[in-house]
Amino acid sequence: MSSADVVIPQGMQGLSKFDHNETLAHFAEFEGYLHLAQQSYTRNNLRAAAIYASMAAQVAALRHAGFFVSPSLERLLINIGRRVTDNSNYRRKSLPISRLDNVLHICTEVVEVGGHTKMLCRWMEADDTRTHSLALTRHRRPISNSVTAAVHKAGGKIFHLDRNIGGPLQWAKRLRQLARNYDVIVLHVYGDDIIPMIAFAEPEKFPPLILLNHADHMFWLGANITDLTINLRDAAQDISIFRRGIESRRNIVVPTIVSPSVRVLDRGKAKTALGIDPDSIVLFSAARSVKYRTLAGVTYADTHIELLNSHQNAVLLVLGADDPEDWRRAKLAVGGRIKSLPAVPDPRPYFEAADIYVDSFPFVSSTSMMEAGGYGLPLVTRFYGSHEARIVAINHPGLLASALCAKNDAEYLEILSQLIVDTEFRDRTGQMALDNITRFHLPPNWFSFLDAALNLAKELPPLDNSKFLQSNDMETPFFGEPDCLLYDLFGFDIKAQDLVIPYLGLLPIRQRMTHWAALYSAGHFYSRKHSVRCLMPDWMSRLVDYSRLRLRGAL
Repeated sequence: MSSADVVIPQGMQGLSKFDHNETLAHFAEFEGYLHLAQQSYTRNNLRAAAIYASMAAQVAALRHAGFFVSPSLERLLINIGRRVTDNSNYRRKSLPISRLDNVLHICTEVVEVGGHTKMLCRWMEADDTRTHSLALTRHRRPISNSVTAAVHKAGGKIFHLDRNIGGPLQWAKRLRQLARNYDVIVLHVYGDDIIPMIAFAEPEKFPPLILLNHADHMFWLGANITDLTINLRDAAQDISIFRRGIESRRNIVVPTIVSPSVRVLDRGKAKTALGIDPDSIVLFSAARSVKYRTLAGVTYADTHIELLNSHQNAVLLVLGADDPEDWRRAKLAVGGRIKSLPAVPDPRPYFEAADIYVDSFPFVSSTSMMEAGGYGLPLVTRFYGSHEARIVAINHPGLLASALCAKNDAEYLEILSQLIVDTEFRDRTGQMALDNITRFHLPPNWFSFLDAALNLAKELPPLDNSKFLQSNDMETPFFGEPDCLLYDLFGFDIKAQDLVIPYLGLLPIRQRMTHWAALYSAGHFYSRKHSVRCLMPDWMSRLVDYSRLRLRGAL
């Protein structure tokens, strides 16, 4: 397929700069690391094979190369896992236990701010009839108090796999030992995390394995080891089935769990506390800065200039956008009534002050919309694409029926204008959002979706990936939607050297020196100290980090 064959949906014309040669370049970069992994495997260097496989997966996850799953990469990792043996005779029971009470959640890391960590904590806190523990594959900083408190309250433990000397092969074996002590395993991992792939290469030797599809718009590993995929919306379920090749019976939709929104201040007092005129109408949005990406020179702030100048009593607060240079013109144009702010761990004061919630663009922020709906705020989103590209739109349970979705800028501004001037419409739309959030996303109703997923995981036979291992399916780049839009929405502008440097310490010494020399001669290290550190084995640099954290009292 050529770039001429790519059809950009009506409404996105002029926004996309899609170039299929860029996708092919990313695909070639992926294949380069995959080849190194396969070459190392044939030479029985499983350690190097695993690290190069992770590098290939990182390229696919951070530089979208036109596919969402890699059969050849997953086959390689499963084969590595089957050669990393242990002495256990564990087999999943032919008659499943009546209830899955002990849950092991596996994360690559847990960041302090973000919907991913929030859902993990809320799940553990709400599901208080089960015990929940957490295993981290490569978390190298202090754990936030919210995560620690949630695990302890759930009666579980936190395990740091990478605090032991060794590398992914040893950590995968350790993960196996842990997993067999639990009734069910839930993966919340990053798309390039190879440790679960190696650990659970033979699914029948472990408890039921569930993958939470939290990065549904990106490449990830695990399609051919997991018994059940939990999708958070129907567009993600479609991609899981049709683009990742996961059986329909092994796919289910479970809404994102959110916490009940409990007001501390009424709206007027909340506005005053933030230094905002209590008589103003506050439009509020909250998301990571990448979700407010500028397209075709038009910033998120620019879109609201006309609206705010028509409604002098309206203010737009954007939490998480930081202070983009290219927003400053719009801020001046409306007399400073657009305020972009850094992310904060507790955004509650802003939700309490808001009158209207406006979604991020060009990529939605569903978790923030659910939180806003819990406060009874009217929800406004926009999507200018086609049905095939709806993975970048709101189509989540509860939100699809209650959010006001604009199909172009004019419709978007018209909706916001009506909400600003029509109090009754604003209240009615907000109540509809609250009702749907309660129905789908809040306990106790949410438990019916969770229980259905756990019961299905319990009843399904273990995934048999033997036929997959014998197949010769290959990943190929696709140039249609949604793939052709993802680069514009997310940028994928990570530098090539930054894809390699984090893996240097994990590579065997020979491969480490080869890559280190190339990076050094190209001037890719930040300093001499950085270059020396990157020569160290990963376990040594980790011990240095942990020692510093202990001295600071952070561990």
